Amino acid sequence: MENSSINDIANWLQNSPFLSLLFVFLAALTESLAIIGLIVPGAIIMVLFGALVALDIVPFWPVVIAAILGAILGDGLSYWFGQRYKNNLRLFWPFARYPDLLDRGIIFFERHGGKSVVLGRFVGPLRAVIPLVAGMLNMPRSRFLFSNILSAIIWAPLYLLPGYLFGLSLEVASEFASRFLIVLLILVLVIWLVLFILRQIYLWLVPYLDYLLWRLVRWSQRHSITDELTTIIASPTHPEIRGLSIMTFTLLLAGSAFTFIHQAIVHLSFVNNLDRIINNGFHTLHNPPFNKLMAIFASLSDPRLVLIVLLISLIWLTWQRYWLASAYLMLATLFPLLTSIIPNINSNDEISWPVDTAAQLYDTPLIFIISVYGFLTIILAREIRASWRRLIYIGGAILMIMISFAQLYLGMELFSHITGQIALALLWLMIIGIAYRRHIASDKHSHHTRTIIILLPIMMASYTGIHYQQYLHLTDITNQNHIMSKIAWIESGWSSFPGYRDDLRGQADFPMNIQWAGDLDEINNALTAKGWSTPESGFSSLFQWLNASASLTQLPVLSQVHNGHYESLHMVKYFLSAKQIMIIRLWQSDTLIQNNAIEIPVWIGNVSTLVPTEYYGLHYLRTDKYFPNVNKSLGNISEFEFKLRRRERDMEGRIAETMLIYKNKQ
Repeated sequence: MENSSINDIANWLQNSPFLSLLFVFLAALTESLAIIGLIVPGAIIMVLFGALVALDIVPFWPVVIAAILGAILGDGLSYWFGQRYKNNLRLFWPFARYPDLLDRGIIFFERHGGKSVVLGRFVGPLRAVIPLVAGMLNMPRSRFLFSNILSAIIWAPLYLLPGYLFGLSLEVASEFASRFLIVLLILVLVIWLVLFILRQIYLWLVPYLDYLLWRLVRWSQRHSITDELTTIIASPTHPEIRGLSIMTFTLLLAGSAFTFIHQAIVHLSFVNNLDRIINNGFHTLHNPPFNKLMAIFASLSDPRLVLIVLLISLIWLTWQRYWLASAYLMLATLFPLLTSIIPNINSNDEISWPVDTAAQLYDTPLIFIISVYGFLTIILAREIRASWRRLIYIGGAILMIMISFAQLYLGMELFSHITGQIALALLWLMIIGIAYRRHIASDKHSHHTRTIIILLPIMMASYTGIHYQQYLHLTDITNQNHIMSKIAWIESGWSSFPGYRDDLRGQADFPMNIQWAGDLDEINNALTAKGWSTPESGFSSLFQWLNASASLTQLPVLSQVHNGHYESLHMVKYFLSAKQIMIIRLWQSDTLIQNNAIEIPVWIGNVSTLVPTEYYGLHYLRTDKYFPNVNKSLGNISEFEFKLRRRERDMEGRIAETMLIYKNKQ
């Protein structure tokens, strides 16, 4: 979302303290509640509110108290539930299906006694079971209440602490790394949430799979059409060629219906607005480290790479004489390719057929990528020992999550399109995965499988290392330059440039008080002649943040981000007696100044002051909010001319000044 949207959310939370505290209370309640605590990710919500506390968006003590009360009530309700139903709990889901979950809780309770209520709150799956067992085994109410309150008082601050520390890091790094940390948090949450959902689906589906297939076959036998389809999936004796053909045709019809429904949904105004908010939000969060990382993962969706991986896999399967696996892999790729020729419905409700199939293939649909990589994961996991399969599935899932996230981050696909393609791809993979596994006679653990598992990632990594740059250009905002005459720029064009460095919180803390027209090397040389220098930087210098006695010259001068990019130039002057550093930062704009048929780039930035600051034991350089006079800071540079311009008053009533600098003979 845009800066204003982030500000709006922060203001809403600050102006609605009751709703914020109610949300924390319910999160802690569901996290501690029997059975529900195994499903609802309340711990993640607690971490998020810990970060909001550190950023002073929500108050500390009310949040802690709300979390404690929610945790107490959640365990209390679980205790009451166990005391009321006792051994009848085994008749309820999930204990009816997973009796060992309740048995482990009973063993844990009998081993640790009353302490189990305190300890159990911090022990994964047992957290939502121990209070239930305590009531079931008639633990004295007063003793349970004491343990419940004590554990909640310890639990709430500890679960808020990781988010609080993250929020502190955002405050410390607000000048140079807040975007990186926010995107990192979003990515971690997305990976965790997707893996959590997949795990819950797996735990629910696998125990009932045989039963569901049996019921499906029994139902389908009453209808001639559905009988053929379910027999293809469930019966190992069904002819493969005929089955694959029927399945492909049927799924194409179903995929067509799904695509038409999905296209109708994505054109709803609500969905369009959501896509726009998410797209603008990720554009706001662009930062150089993640730009490169996301470009690397986006290059894994390059159609040339996907086809190379597909070809190598088919050659390997043929060499191993895995004819059935080869056929199913071809089917996994055929269906998404067929769905790509389904006509599109545009915003005017007109139907249009794709006219350039080659261009569509080059712009590889996400459903095709997920189908190829997903089914390869199924095949490879089938061919190795059972103890290693979980790692293969997790690795494949993370790979597909990262590719999807990269396309969303870089603006290659809209959120609604990505979710629709993922949903259809996963449904398709589930169907052909079940059919494939039921038609395989036995596991084949070939020693060549380990080779292909190692070979494919190495080959994919090598390809991305060479070709990721073409995806990195998607974050480049200066690839299309605007032309402006020198006179127009000096008179009024300067005001069209950003007045402030973009800030996630929408605050005008970093005014852009310089617009400098000229070659960057010439600017560098002119500043060097006036005593400015490029600060030394390196990873080892970051450890000086922990050194209380670090000198001004030892503290690292880190880059800042504007529009997703680090500055192209930053140079400093040290004033040791005043304990401050003068720094100039310049970013490339998207405008060229034209004078006498010569086009000169314009660099925007600021001259500011860095002062040493201590924050919770960290010692770093912070930009002082009072910006110095540009003319006095730079001094007289004979090759360049200075012209001062003033903007309207800023958010705090200050008059923002911008210095235009250009060569005398330009």
